[in-house]
Amino acid sequence: MGDEREAFSLRALCRAYGIDASVPSRAIRAGELPAARLGKRRFLILRADWEKFVRRKAVQPDSHAACVVEQRLRRERGKPPAA
Repeated sequence: MGDEREAFSLRALCRAYGIDASVPSRAIRAGELPAARLGKRRFLILRADWEKFVRRKAVQPDSHAACVVEQRLRRERGKPPAA
Protein backbone atom coordinates (compact mmCIF):
# COMPACT_ATOMS: atom_id res chain seq x y z
CA MET A 1 0.00 0.00 0.00
CA GLY A 2 2.92 2.33 0.53
CA ASP A 3 1.57 4.19 3.57
CA GLU A 4 3.08 2.49 6.62
CA ARG A 5 1.61 4.71 9.35
CA GLU A 6 0.65 3.15 12.65
CA ALA A 7 -2.30 5.53 13.11
CA PHE A 8 -4.55 7.55 10.81
CA SER A 9 -6.94 10.44 11.02
CA LEU A 10 -10.35 9.50 9.62
CA ARG A 11 -9.62 11.36 6.37
CA ALA A 12 -6.15 9.80 5.98
CA LEU A 13 -7.55 6.32 6.64
CA CYS A 14 -10.16 6.78 3.92
CA ARG A 15 -7.57 8.04 1.46
CA ALA A 16 -5.11 5.25 2.24
CA TYR A 17 -7.68 2.46 1.86
CA GLY A 18 -9.86 4.06 -0.82
CA ILE A 19 -13.07 3.93 1.21
CA ASP A 20 -15.92 6.29 1.98
CA ALA A 21 -15.79 8.05 5.36
CA SER A 22 -19.19 6.64 6.32
CA VAL A 23 -17.73 3.14 6.79
CA PRO A 24 -15.32 3.90 9.66
CA SER A 25 -17.57 6.67 11.01
CA ARG A 26 -20.48 4.28 11.51
CA ALA A 27 -18.17 1.66 13.02
CA ILE A 28 -16.78 4.20 15.49
CA ARG A 29 -20.27 5.35 16.52
CA ALA A 30 -21.41 1.73 16.93
CA GLY A 31 -18.39 0.95 19.12
CA GLU A 32 -17.07 -1.62 16.63
CA LEU A 33 -13.91 0.35 15.80
CA PRO A 34 -11.86 1.89 18.61
CA ALA A 35 -10.76 5.48 17.96
CA ALA A 36 -9.30 8.27 20.07
CA ARG A 37 -11.05 11.61 19.82
CA LEU A 38 -8.67 14.52 19.31
CA GLY A 39 -10.47 17.78 19.87
CA LYS A 40 -14.08 18.24 18.87
CA ARG A 41 -14.17 16.49 15.47
CA ARG A 42 -10.93 14.64 14.78
CA PHE A 43 -10.43 10.91 15.38
CA LEU A 44 -7.24 8.88 15.49
CA ILE A 45 -7.55 5.24 14.39
CA LEU A 46 -4.78 2.70 14.86
CA ARG A 47 -3.85 0.62 11.82
CA ALA A 48 -4.02 -2.57 13.91
CA ASP A 49 -7.58 -1.73 15.06
CA TRP A 50 -8.70 -0.98 11.49
CA GLU A 51 -7.22 -4.21 10.13
CA LYS A 52 -8.80 -6.22 12.95
CA PHE A 53 -12.17 -4.59 12.20
CA VAL A 54 -11.87 -5.39 8.47
CA ARG A 55 -10.92 -9.04 9.15
CA ARG A 56 -13.84 -9.43 11.56
CA LYS A 57 -16.29 -8.00 9.03
CA ALA A 58 -14.87 -10.07 6.17
CA VAL A 59 -15.27 -13.29 8.15
CA GLN A 60 -18.72 -12.50 9.52
CA PRO A 61 -20.83 -10.80 6.86
CA ASP A 62 -24.00 -9.43 8.39
CA SER A 63 -25.75 -8.14 5.29
CA HIS A 64 -29.15 -9.32 4.12
CA ALA A 65 -27.61 -10.41 0.81
CA ALA A 66 -25.20 -12.76 2.60
CA CYS A 67 -28.13 -14.35 4.47
CA VAL A 68 -30.12 -14.80 1.26
CA VAL A 69 -27.17 -16.46 -0.49
CA GLU A 70 -26.55 -18.76 2.47
CA GLN A 71 -30.23 -19.82 2.56
CA ARG A 72 -30.21 -20.51 -1.17
CA LEU A 73 -27.07 -22.63 -0.88
CA ARG A 74 -28.59 -24.61 2.01
CA ARG A 75 -31.74 -25.29 -0.05
CA GLU A 76 -29.64 -26.44 -3.01
CA ARG A 77 -27.70 -28.81 -0.76
CA GLY A 78 -30.90 -30.12 0.80
CA LYS A 79 -30.10 -28.82 4.28
CA PRO A 80 -32.72 -27.13 6.47
CA PRO A 81 -32.46 -23.32 6.83
CA ALA A 82 -30.39 -22.08 9.76
CA ALA A 83 -32.42 -20.78 12.67
